Amino acid sequence: MVPSDIQFHRLSRTLTLEYDTGETYSVPAGFLRMHSSSAESGYSEMSVEQAVGRCRSINIVAIDAVGNYALRLGFDDGHDSGIYTWAYLYDLVTDRWREQSHYFNAAKTEGGEIDAIDQQSISAPVVQLFDPRGN
Repeated sequence: MVPSDIQFHRLSRTLTLEYDTGETYSVPAGFLRMHSSSAESGYSEMSVEQAVGRCRSINIVAIDAVGNYALRLGFDDGHDSGIYTWAYLYDLVTDRWREQSHYFNAAKTEGGEIDAIDQQSISAPVVQLFDPRGN
């Protein structure tokens, strides 16, 4: 499933993917970093709780199209070799995000900390990326 619109919200560190079906998903950069498809990702051996703790403050510093089938995301921790195909991204935002969002949302309630996942509450510059369909 190819997104019809992709936006990156810098301050809230979220990537928003919109689909023609009307579905819209906003996911933190740290969640995407944690699920990098790259073999050198470094988080596959950790528990979800450990990985979230290390990824929570990570931000995206580069977004590049890979042909017409994927995105390559570069993160501020130096990792930039993960390729996120449209199918993999859709799986992440629909299934894994649903399963793991409570780990990222927990930071908003612990100690009053505001985390990166509620871009409505933070006025953030938005970077309109590109038309993923090449139009």
